[in-house]
Amino acid sequence: MNRGIFLSLKEFAIISVIALLLHILIRLFVIEIFFVPTGSMIPSILINDHLIVTKYSYGYGRYNFVKRLDIDERFLAFNNPERGDVVIFHSEFDNDKTYIKRVIGLPGDKIKLIRGEIIINGQKLKRVINGTYEMNISNKNNKNNKNFLNINTICHRYIEELPNGVKYNVLYHEDADLNSFPNTTKEYIIPDNHYFMMGDNRNYSVDSRFDSHMGMIPSANIQGKARIILYNKSILSSLQEMNGLRSLRIKE
Repeated sequence: MNRGIFLSLKEFAIISVIALLLHILIRLFVIEIFFVPTGSMIPSILINDHLIVTKYSYGYGRYNFVKRLDIDERFLAFNNPERGDVVIFHSEFDNDKTYIKRVIGLPGDKIKLIRGEIIINGQKLKRVINGTYEMNISNKNNKNNKNFLNINTICHRYIEELPNGVKYNVLYHEDADLNSFPNTTKEYIIPDNHYFMMGDNRNYSVDSRFDSHMGMIPSANIQGKARIILYNKSILSSLQEMNGLRSLRIKE
């Protein structure tokens, strides 16, 4: 074999190995592309969106690596989740599934819902009506629950504001029973190192309101913070940079 060709192949192999190692390290420690298969975060995040998630934002926990780590606290955690952050995480009830929701409550908070309005530590969140939103989504997994959305549903859209000033849109099904769970709930007291998560699509989100399906999320179960909507598998959208996922969608 020609020596020049041999050296070229060797260099190509070395570069390929280095590139593969860098890819693995970046995916493990820096960023990951997250595919959104469900509608629990509509209208902020749509079904089939692909997001960039930064894995270093809150340090590293149980699910940041290939195998689950048996740890109770995140390490290299220089920052904690804040109200309004959109995060990916695992629940204690389904370790194999990755969820995406918005952080609503912090450790030590007391939270409850009354007729769809959130009350945190005795203070009702500011909320103003922002028109309607037409929902076209399958309800095949929730046929027996009237509080979950049906196909071709009209929703009331509100701009909700958290105590730290973060604003975003939320949806409520126009026929939802606001006096029943999950629109009216008990009071939740968030333990240390836990967070209360909710989907923006309030009647189509199984979240921390559901004690036996998700409950409050341990800090160590959080994988990262959603930063950028890259594109949508169905609607190839332009690159959108977001401030806490408050993109143009949320300002509709």
